Amino acid sequence: MICQKCGLRPAVVQRSVIRNNEKIEEYLCEECARQVMKIPLSMEWPGDFDKLFANLLNFYPQEPKSALSCPKCGLSYQEFLESGRFGCAECYDAFADKLVPLFNKLHNANQYQGKIPGKLSSAGKDPLAEFTYQLRQAVEREEYEKAAQLRDKIKELEEKKATREIGERKKRGGKQ
Repeated sequence: MICQKCGLRPAVVQRSVIRNNEKIEEYLCEECARQVMKIPLSMEWPGDFDKLFANLLNFYPQEPKSALSCPKCGLSYQEFLESGRFGCAECYDAFADKLVPLFNKLHNANQYQGKIPGKLSSAGKDPLAEFTYQLRQAVEREEYEKAAQLRDKIKELEEKKATREIGERKKRGGKQ
């Protein structure tokens, strides 16, 4: 497919634009995509996801190089920023203090909150939220015995959650 803007080069980017409540698909070459999407010239156009992620990390202002590194694999935080990849599972813990703000910048959140497929929607619900909702419904219907049972379940879940959080803090060595 040829670029729809210049008509000269092969299209390598598909862009969806909403104009007047109508979705329009645009197919652009690399050069036109840079112009239209206002990608900084200093930011290399990635050929794959790893380069894209690394470029996004480098796009944000960086702190001076630090000696922060993973105790298990030895990967430094700077090497992570350059490659966009962790060396091992321990890297998440080693760089945790810097990752939360980074993920917030990249995703505007630090926890996935996407849609759940229909078949799985009830399986992924938070039981505490579900019981709280059922409690409100029971009180509105004046089903006080059921409401008392739900209240007890909520209290039990909250206690388990608190105990689990305390255990996790102790495993991390008291860090919060």
